[in-house]
Amino acid sequence: MPVFAAANPPLPFGPQPCSRGASGSKPVSSQPWYNGGYRANIVAYTLGLLGFFAEQQNKTIDFIKIWNMQFIPDGMVRALEVTAKLVHDDIIYPEAGISNVTEWCKKDACWQRLQKKVNDLNNILPDSFKSELISKDKIAEEKKTARKVQKIDNGIEAQKRVLEIAGPDWNKLMIEGSRKKIFTPKETGVLQIAAQIPRKIPSEKQSMILVEVLEKALSEGIDLPAEA
Repeated sequence: MPVFAAANPPLPFGPQPCSRGASGSKPVSSQPWYNGGYRANIVAYTLGLLGFFAEQQNKTIDFIKIWNMQFIPDGMVRALEVTAKLVHDDIIYPEAGISNVTEWCKKDACWQRLQKKVNDLNNILPDSFKSELISKDKIAEEKKTARKVQKIDNGIEAQKRVLEIAGPDWNKLMIEGSRKKIFTPKETGVLQIAAQIPRKIPSEKQSMILVEVLEKALSEGIDLPAEA
């Protein structure tokens, strides 16, 4: 993707490593009107203009869905194709006084002029693309859900690590850390539970605290207990 000296259009996403249409450049390269020039500029502004169009509808492209499907839907492919042609047909005619297309693409005026094409874009974008646009609130909710899932995964991994250390070893760590006064009351309380493994099992949340305790102990020069 090119680096614009003056200003980049606000690109909504980079090329997606999907099984179909490996990047935003493929719908450009395969078009009959494409003669081999300015591909990087066309791709960058194509993605930017589609993002801008969605923004005008107070929506966004559902990249999480595209990623999960691992291929670019037909509506998105067609949207890339028609938008790329619109961008190409515009940027090859720079403003008066500028003869170099690449230099023209680096200027704010290029992106500003393309933004004025959003109504033309609306007339040629397929309905299948427009219907797949989703509200920003839904995207925010999807991201929130993804963070929750990641947090659960992290908790499971932390608990697995904690249970690989025997209870007596946690007790030794607690005694040494208490002697150096490096643990908070909360950390000490969780260590007391870990010291009773396997009679008591720290929760996923407590295990995440214990992993942090291990890192703190290491930074204080305390020998960490061996993991099974």
